[in-house]
Amino acid sequence: MRTSLFIFFMVIFIGCSENDIIDEGEKPEDPQAEIEVYYDQESTSSRKPDAGAKVYLYYDINITTEFGGLASYEGNGILKYKRHNTVIKPDSVLYTDYLGKTVFDLKPMDVMSIVAESSYFLNMITYTVCFHPDESLKITFIFS
Repeated sequence: MRTSLFIFFMVIFIGCSENDIIDEGEKPEDPQAEIEVYYDQESTSSRKPDAGAKVYLYYDINITTEFGGLASYEGNGILKYKRHNTVIKPDSVLYTDYLGKTVFDLKPMDVMSIVAESSYFLNMITYTVCFHPDESLKITFIFS
């Protein structure tokens, strides 16, 4: 009995060598965007992470040219274009971590607008527009 168990386990171990493992291939990672948000303190002239800053994503919209480009910021990521009486709400809302960073997967699209709202400076925003964001990217916003 011992001999048959020994042979059984030897067949299992020898039969499952590393070369026999089927490799499905490395799956390419989806492109990601890393957003960093910081603020400068005037009193100490040092840069600090803007923890809890809101990052708003607008898919397939260039907020600088939509509806004449004259928008007012209404808070909570809402942009109001007075000329055409149009309101745009973000497609997604993210928050930065204690290091002032957030990461998200990029979706295939022609254009994406990103608005960051500082948690340190009330009602202060900044933005950028990305065209054909199909590769990973890193964006840094600095409030001062």
